[in-house]
Amino acid sequence: MDNETPTQSLSYNGYVYKLNGDTVWSSMSTIATGKRLLTELGNTNFNTGWTINGLEDGLYYWSVQALDNNYEGSAFAFEESFQVGNVAVSDIAAGEFHIYPNPTSDKLFVTVGNTRHVFDLQVSDIAGNEVLFFKKWDQNIVDLSGLKPGLYFLRFISPEGLVIKKIILQ
Repeated sequence: MDNETPTQSLSYNGYVYKLNGDTVWSSMSTIATGKRLLTELGNTNFNTGWTINGLEDGLYYWSVQALDNNYEGSAFAFEESFQVGNVAVSDIAAGEFHIYPNPTSDKLFVTVGNTRHVFDLQVSDIAGNEVLFFKKWDQNIVDLSGLKPGLYFLRFISPEGLVIKKIILQ
């Protein structure tokens, strides 16, 4: 993306996906780099707002990038989330999660209150790409030794809800 394209000439390109589900709206770009897979306007054209109707209840993630006159994309904005419908609120408060040390170089220790819990644990990089997934995780140690240094998000997912924690891997 260049610094020469006037703001009114930028088009926008977004994506939406459901947690543990399918992509709802594809950006046709490489999420990690912003590189476009098509040479055309973004999927929202020149619109800076967009509405998607008919989504099922659940937790969704989204982001957007700007495209210049050459159809080159910027990096995607920091990924955001929204909920549709009746998504259960966890009875496990985020404050009961203790993750240490943070930053870490390889392993994280996790405690959740005074009881043992079972979660699906998703580890995502800063671009929102899933890098690790543990089904029915019930441990107190997360081994991150195979990952590169950077910022990651841990999503602890249970039928009662979701808790997200940010970690730094050195």
